[in-house]
Amino acid sequence: MQKIDTNIFLRYVLDDHAELSPKAKKIIDGNIVEVPIEVLCEVTYVLTGYYEIDRKSVGTRLKRFFEQTKCTLPNREAVLLGLEYCGYRSRQKHYGARVDWGQG
Repeated sequence: MQKIDTNIFLRYVLDDHAELSPKAKKIIDGNIVEVPIEVLCEVTYVLTGYYEIDRKSVGTRLKRFFEQTKCTLPNREAVLLGLEYCGYRSRQKHYGARVDWGQG
């Protein structure tokens, strides 16, 4: 099983590069690949920071990515749950205490 890096993940999700995006698609769609948690964190940071995509959209897009590909990641269920709630300001309903993630 191959591990993918941030650049491959971003080119696949963004589909924004004429040469590299198709290569990323071929790597991800043609193999079972692992996404290290560090890569997922960096991808989230780049999408919300550099590309200024809102957190809820990032969470939705990344959750869909993992549901539609053969990619594996550590603690899959916990990560998917976190992506589902990405962008929500208060987690009180689910965790019993208010957790503030800043402006969302």
